[in-house]
Amino acid sequence: MRQDCNRDIFAEEIADLEARMKRAEPYKRDHLRADVQEMICKLIGNGDTVPRRLRDMNRTLEDEAFEDIFENMPV
Repeated sequence: MRQDCNRDIFAEEIADLEARMKRAEPYKRDHLRADVQEMICKLIGNGDTVPRRLRDMNRTLEDEAFEDIFENMPV
């Protein structure tokens, strides 16, 4: 029963992260990366599988951060 409760809480938190990411302007999305990574750590620590949509969200945010580094690099 406790595991189901945790899954519900995690599902709500993941849905909140997705909504925040959709609402955020592209240049403001980087601050969500820490929250997404924290959620991934919570799930792994709880012994749960990290949902694909959360892994994809993390990958997208990491890619955007990586691109931002090179966009702002002087040549």
